[in-house]
This record gives sequence, C-alpha cells and structure tokens, in this order.
Amino acid sequence: MYCKQKQDQWDQYLQQVMMAYRSSVHASTSKTPNAMLFGREVTLPLQAVIPQPDTEIQENRSPDDYVAHLQNKLKENHAFARKALKKVSIYQKKRYDLNAKKRIFKRGEAVWIYDPIRKKGVCSKLTPKWKGPFIIEKRLDDVTYRVKRSLRQPSTVYHVDRLALYQGRNVPSWASRFRRMMDLEEANNDQQLG
Repeated sequence: MYCKQKQDQWDQYLQQVMMAYRSSVHASTSKTPNAMLFGREVTLPLQAVIPQPDTEIQENRSPDDYVAHLQNKLKENHAFARKALKKVSIYQKKRYDLNAKKRIFKRGEAVWIYDPIRKKGVCSKLTPKWKGPFIIEKRLDDVTYRVKRSLRQPSTVYHVDRLALYQGRNVPSWASRFRRMMDLEEANNDQQLG
C-alpha cells in the first residue's frame, strides 16, 4: 500500500527533477542541457527569490540583437561541446585499447560465436552463450569477419570481440566440405590471375 501511494505521486516531483537535471553540468560536454538547448541558463526558483545580476538579458536590447546573440551563443556552446566530446572519446579509446587484444583468424578456421539471445520462458542463466563451431569464410577488415554457420545458410558478419577460436576435435562434417570448396575457389582464382 505504501509503495502504491508513493508510485501515484511521482508526477508531482517530475518538474523539480527535470529542472535539476537540466541545470546540472554534464561531465561529457562540460555544459548544462539548458545552455545547449536554449543558449543560456534558466533562472532557477532560488535565484528568483535572491536576485542576481544577469549579463545575458538586457532590457534595452532589440529582438534582432537578442536573436543574433542567442544564435552566436548556441554555436559557441555546440562547438565547445564537440571539442569536449572529442576529448572524451579519445580518452575512452585509450582506455579501451589498454585491455584490447588483437586477434586475427585465418580463413577456414573454426570459431565460437558469442550469441546471448534471450528467449521468453527459457532461463537465460542456463542457456549457452557461446554457439558453434562455425567457420571463418572471409576477413573483411581488422575487426569484422564473415562467418558461415552452415553449408546452406548465408554467411553473417561478426565483430572480432564476439568470436573465439574453437580448439576442439568435434568440427561439424560440413566444415571440411566447405574448406575444400574454399580451397577450390582459391585455386581457380589463382589460375585465372596467372
């Protein structure tokens, strides 16, 4: 009953929560959402009680001057936010690269695929997250590979972070046939080029 009463009253505090959110400085952009959206800070209720000098709003300003000033302020804020976001993304890339391992798979190798699909009514804790083995068909670039799940299904592109080398002996029977087909294609391509 207590939770139900509190649940019904959440909309009474929504305006204060959003005002607090919009007036707080974000770590990524170093600006408040008010500054990013409106080009200036919004007067908070406490500031209305205790008047503070506001340099941005002047009473003798024409509407054209105000619009030009607001457009310039928005452009400055967005340029500043772009620089801050670029700096944050460089920092995040450095942090990611510290733990990243460069893995290269060869054509025809057997791999596991990380596929944590949840099905309704099935306990996700007990379902296997790694599926396979499947065969690498082609390396597209440094981080993406085309993987063949079966001989009849079309191949699918996966990121290298979702692949792991299969080191077991139970490679599916279709894998050896697929490897032979790939070897024949390579031999034909070499003959055509040579």
